[in-house]
Amino acid sequence: MDAWHADHGAVFINAGLWRRPQFYRRAGETDLDAVNREVDAVRKRVGLVDVSTLGKIDLKGRDAVELLERVYINNFRSLAIGKVRYGVMLREDGIVYDDGTVTRIDDQHYVMTTTTANAVKVMSTLEYLLQVEWRELEV
Repeated sequence: MDAWHADHGAVFINAGLWRRPQFYRRAGETDLDAVNREVDAVRKRVGLVDVSTLGKIDLKGRDAVELLERVYINNFRSLAIGKVRYGVMLREDGIVYDDGTVTRIDDQHYVMTTTTANAVKVMSTLEYLLQVEWRELEV
């Protein structure tokens, strides 16, 4: 898709290991003109965003929901199978660490997304917590 985006006037930003279109500039437009045109289109008609670059972490096991409850500020015990909920992770000092979504696949299976640039860091944190801090959890 990278070539298609470039051919259609994309102005790129780096997102982790990926280049992601920030907006599409047309001939004679300023950056602000392009952004305003796209915002107007989304608000009045429809918009599309490719989030395939987001980090994806598959969580399975008896204590998967307990892990989610400990790392997010949101409630995931009440998330129904087949549903998705937005979640926010905080650092120990209360500052936002990452955000994303959690999808409940079945009773003991969840898929979480992370920001593209933070995926490796979040995965490393989860591995640390499961192997060092919360060894009693089966995830």
